[in-house]
Amino acid sequence: MRNIATICVVLLLIGCAPTGETNGSAFEWFRDTIFPTSAGATLARHKREAANDDAKCREFGLKPQTEAYANCRLQFEEMRAAERGAGTSVRVRVVK
Repeated sequence: MRNIATICVVLLLIGCAPTGETNGSAFEWFRDTIFPTSAGATLARHKREAANDDAKCREFGLKPQTEAYANCRLQFEEMRAAERGAGTSVRVRVVK
């Protein structure tokens, strides 16, 4: 009986997964939510961060394979490292 209740809860959570926002499957959302430190969750987080950084730098009008674009991506990475290490927010300054 306990296993059936567990399976029902898991299926309910997977059914409620916001797949449109994460561009992934319900399983990936469930894995990242329940096991946020797993290797798969870490890889998925890095992929999402890279895609978000790329989109933001392109919104600033920067083109890939340019020095300004590389600096923009690097600033986002440094900002995340600072937030994870110190728990503070950092502002991004884009130089074209």
